[in-house]
Amino acid sequence: MTANSRDLHLSILDQTMLRQYVRNLLIFPFPDPSHTEAATNALRTGFSATLHQFPFLAGTIKQSDSPSTRLSLQYPEHIPPELVSRIFNSDFDLAANLIFHYDTLREGGMPPSRLPSDVFCPKVLRSHPGLDDPCAEGITSFAKGYPIPVIAAQANFIPGGLILSVYTHHSVVDGTGIARLYQVWSGHIRSHNCDEETPDSQHPSSMSPTPTQNNYTDPSLARRTIDTFATPPSFAECPEVRIPGTSASVPALRSTPYNLSAKVIVFTESKISSLSATLSAITNKRISAFIVLAAMLWSHITRARGPLLAEHDIQKTTLGIAIDHRKNLGPAITHSYLGNCATGLTTSLPLSTILSPLTITAESLAPVAVNISQSLSSVDLDWLKARISYFSRTPNSSALSLDLDIRNGPDLFITSWMHMGADYEWGIPGTMESGDGKSRRGGVPTAIRKPHWASEGSIIVLPRQKIGSHDFEVSVCLEEAEMGKVVESLRREMWVERIIDA
Repeated sequence: MTANSRDLHLSILDQTMLRQYVRNLLIFPFPDPSHTEAATNALRTGFSATLHQFPFLAGTIKQSDSPSTRLSLQYPEHIPPELVSRIFNSDFDLAANLIFHYDTLREGGMPPSRLPSDVFCPKVLRSHPGLDDPCAEGITSFAKGYPIPVIAAQANFIPGGLILSVYTHHSVVDGTGIARLYQVWSGHIRSHNCDEETPDSQHPSSMSPTPTQNNYTDPSLARRTIDTFATPPSFAECPEVRIPGTSASVPALRSTPYNLSAKVIVFTESKISSLSATLSAITNKRISAFIVLAAMLWSHITRARGPLLAEHDIQKTTLGIAIDHRKNLGPAITHSYLGNCATGLTTSLPLSTILSPLTITAESLAPVAVNISQSLSSVDLDWLKARISYFSRTPNSSALSLDLDIRNGPDLFITSWMHMGADYEWGIPGTMESGDGKSRRGGVPTAIRKPHWASEGSIIVLPRQKIGSHDFEVSVCLEEAEMGKVVESLRREMWVERIIDA
């Protein structure tokens, strides 16, 4: 960065977050290539306007040279068009490659197994000198000393379709922030299409707020506000946190190496909604669709592991859950805040609770669902303050993790991308018609996927449209034989609509 740059304060939660890119692929039909130039211009113009609204997104992150390992973020005071073009570009390498034909991908359920990182990683991040992985996968150590972009995006044109790759660093933006980012970006595109007054990308000063302008708000203020919630040291226990160097609490389930299997499991909307209502009636608690999915998968996976768990005399299983604290922070955090407001919690059950029932029914799922519900309900502002305080006095807090044994162990971790913008109408020229000539609502994505990646024990509820009746898609990665048992039991009990290779 030049002398005309600013620093964004990264909050305690930002500093503690996993240092990796959140990698999204937004997939649209694009049957008529004659719209290519218009689509590219709309995406770039909308992206430029978004960067000017949130200028820190145009910045770079690096790690401090001091032993603290704190991250710092610098962003330009003004955002010239050449910077926009560097972090957003269009790619036509696949435009004639029938292996990636949109119709073939759609018929296969948009399988992540056919969306590899080495193909869809934005070019600005490929083999970046500051990254450990050539395709921006996994944790960023920052050991190489080069600053890396906060965000990178690329429009990949494929036969009959458009795949928008968006890689956003989790140290700066969380899942809810990404949803807000998509909302803003898509809104600017719609404004551009309607010839409404939009910022002039050729004259960046018209979009760059300065401290003298009335509408300028320092983007560091909200992040500093989060830091004020660090209460004076009370040394409250944070039992869900594992400090670096702590060994696994249970023996490994199986000898290594072994194969992993990743699937997108598609649950029928009507059955999940019905089970949610049934469990709510049985337990006299509100059991959401998310809790149903978490309880269902926790139960099925644990039962598939039953013999191995018994062989190693393991008596309990633990589920880690990512939670968003915006509702607890209240008016301190506005709707436009993109930064990290998420942490994780853990909840455990004795194996007998899951394994004792002969079959999985609403009655056998009820105690599992209640356990998850009560754990989520126990989180309030005081709970969060204790964690922020603990993180603030922990050197290298990014090395902290949840107290889980996920890899080759009995535990699982679940996060939800369910509300990550699947309903937003992008209005990208050429995406508002399907291949059969039928119009589509506002050019919403057909699907949002993560590039192919195997992370054992991880569960992601994928983005889902709220308008209309849409099934629930959940990405799961397990040991290969274990996955086979889970898929077999889910199919036998007719919970699933489809299984997609991930």
